[in-house]
Amino acid sequence: MSSKKKIALVVGARPNFVKAFPVYESLKEDFDLTLIHTGQHFDEQMSDVFFNQLAFAKPDIHLELLTKTKAGKYNKKLYGKNSRVLEQKRKLITELLTEPPKNLGQIGEIRERLMNAFKLIRPDLVMVFGDVTSTLAGALAAKKAGVQLAHVEAGLRSHDLSMPEEVNRILTDSISDYLFVSEESGLVNLKKEGLDKGNVHLVGNTMIDSQAKFLEVALKKEYYKEHGLNKMSYVVFTLHRPENVDNKEKLISILDEILVLSKKHPVIFPIHHRTLKLIRQIGYLTKLKSSENIVLTKALAYLEFTSLMANAMFIITDSGGLQEESTALNIPCFTLRKNTERPATLIENNGTNQLIQEISSIHLKECKSSIKLWDGKAAGRIKDVLLQI
Repeated sequence: MSSKKKIALVVGARPNFVKAFPVYESLKEDFDLTLIHTGQHFDEQMSDVFFNQLAFAKPDIHLELLTKTKAGKYNKKLYGKNSRVLEQKRKLITELLTEPPKNLGQIGEIRERLMNAFKLIRPDLVMVFGDVTSTLAGALAAKKAGVQLAHVEAGLRSHDLSMPEEVNRILTDSISDYLFVSEESGLVNLKKEGLDKGNVHLVGNTMIDSQAKFLEVALKKEYYKEHGLNKMSYVVFTLHRPENVDNKEKLISILDEILVLSKKHPVIFPIHHRTLKLIRQIGYLTKLKSSENIVLTKALAYLEFTSLMANAMFIITDSGGLQEESTALNIPCFTLRKNTERPATLIENNGTNQLIQEISSIHLKECKSSIKLWDGKAAGRIKDVLLQI
């Protein structure tokens, strides 16, 4: 039997994969790892593309597949002949397929299924990433199961409690045993909340670890050429936050401004499924398609999107992750939000990001990013901490 400490890594949305990959790779030789996919944002094709492009180990447990297929897909690492006994396999299948109580909501359902998984795996530590629903569900499951908890990307605060992600961040940090911080603002926030008790570690940004590893491969793709675009002459545009897409008037205003901008610069718009549905409902999909200078695509895989970002003139988005990735690439980014939980990315803090309310207010400024510890080595620092506990 292995004497290595057992760590369960919980992921559930595509940003989680990019943040978790370098951590998994860094820890796999020294720890007994179990990768659990909650299926929060499950799209089999896109999930497979992400895991394949990152050469990421397939999940040992996939809660959504278990729920939907009633048969499940299992990684041989956990379920092969030489891993767990068949009786344990039967027990896990039975418990994970047990329907949780009704009316729990997504967080409650994921939490209950994770708790059943933890009963069998018996991890010494559960690790969660970022600020999505699966992050909080994993944190609550770990604490209810009496397991120590580590949060990667701790301490970020927008100070806007109307954002579900902000609530997820605050609650997860408040019950975590180890807090791994990506930027210095996180240290300040955790200190203000009384959470700086020796368990807080500034390690850098694991998402940037992934970018550093795969940037050369992404650049070789020159994905922009597939859409007839020229390097550094087009704009990347993404939009998905409820405050921007759920309000019809706000969404129309933003899209009208994109149509105006497209008369000056080509715009490529990878559309989230939910955003596409809302654009279609307000009758703007035809308008966008009829514009000669707007390129609409489905949501893109990691390498293709990184290639697009790295060769863009600038980016317009409401995504937190893109603020970080564009800063690391030294590409100007304009964020359609009133606030950000990632102040290190702001141009006044040596980032490349500017917060805007209207696209018409965009003004390009010279920028050169330099963020402490965003050097592609964050996962190694996390391992160093975990080896000491």
